[in-house]
Amino acid sequence: MRTKPVWISFVIGFLIPAIGLSYCFEEAGKKYGVSPVVLQAISKVESNYQIDAKNINRNKSEDRGHMQINSTHKKYLGEGWEYLTYDPCYCTQVGAWILRQCMDRYGNTWDAIACYNCGKAPYELPLKTRMKAYEYIKKVQDQIYR
Repeated sequence: MRTKPVWISFVIGFLIPAIGLSYCFEEAGKKYGVSPVVLQAISKVESNYQIDAKNINRNKSEDRGHMQINSTHKKYLGEGWEYLTYDPCYCTQVGAWILRQCMDRYGNTWDAIACYNCGKAPYELPLKTRMKAYEYIKKVQDQIYR
């Protein structure tokens, strides 16, 4: 049954976020063919593993959950949008799905990591945004290689 692993990871996730989410990172990584280590690094950078994280951006879009899923994906998620802040494994699955789309577009590269955050590879962005994309890549790299 789906609720047991989710409930267990949810409870443990509040006590020790990275450990509680490990199951989620592993399962999402397997399903979408992405590295669980990269997913964990993204979660750390995006929200410090905060399951119920919510942020409003300057452009009025909203990011939700520990993977900080942007509201531009709301149309694809339907009711699932509401689950992002209380079902950490679902949030991880959505994050892995987004990263997989970026990897399909840019390959297994740092450009795909930037795409997760910015929607495009750095070379496709205006200079100001491009620098933010490179900063994001560096933060994820720092988490992976720490």
